[in-house]
Amino acid sequence: MKLATVIVGTDAERFGRVGANPERLALANQIARFVENEGAALCVMPAGYLTATSGRPTAIRSSAAQLASIFAVDLVAGIDAGHTTIGAKRRGAAEVGARVARPRGGWPFWGMFSRSGRVGSVFQQRTVYPGEETDDVEARVMDVASRRVGLLICGEVYNPALAASLGDERPDFAVDIGHRSMGRGFTSTLRNAAAAAGCRVFHAQHVAWRSRGACMWTGTSRRAWAETACDWASYKAGDDRDALWAEVKLWELGDARASAAGGS
Repeated sequence: MKLATVIVGTDAERFGRVGANPERLALANQIARFVENEGAALCVMPAGYLTATSGRPTAIRSSAAQLASIFAVDLVAGIDAGHTTIGAKRRGAAEVGARVARPRGGWPFWGMFSRSGRVGSVFQQRTVYPGEETDDVEARVMDVASRRVGLLICGEVYNPALAASLGDERPDFAVDIGHRSMGRGFTSTLRNAAAAAGCRVFHAQHVAWRSRGACMWTGTSRRAWAETACDWASYKAGDDRDALWAEVKLWELGDARASAAGGS
């Protein structure tokens, strides 16, 4: 099985805004053609790749369908709700190391799974912070190309209970879709999540700089970012120097669970 993980370079003006969706869809078109031509079975995009007009289920699914229709291959990606203040609050809180209270109705972030261009499941992000409690610890597992794939959405990767629930389902591998750049300590977070889930965890996110790292942690390797042999390609949404860009990594997966158990 071939897996594609995507790192997207962005800035504050292109993140969490409905007006940025056209540029993001144009970039997604390039990514979709590439992963299809390369024979990938699954493409993993970052959380918050598109921003819906609201948090209503119809608005979230509409944005999810818009993105899914571009991809002939199976897709995991994130949709955020627009017209909320949570994004600004989180940015401000991050500057002072504070936490933002969970809004009524839950966090306005969703993960989607589509097959052959059609939206299947849409999941709301359950936790953001380490130690944040949730009553919903049911594992989210999808079937892709005869593989069982676990899903964590951004901050859920910090929650030991959610990672452990994946382990109970014995997925072949898991994916975590992140929002924006995570700190250096995130290496150990992915390692811990992979160990709890008992499988490799592949990661996609937005970054504020060019990076081919932050894609995968095996759960057993001692290296900070396990770089196995894989192909990659770069794309931009336009000719502007500051245009949105993406780097796509292609991973040839053998027995993903066995690889995690034996190290790399």
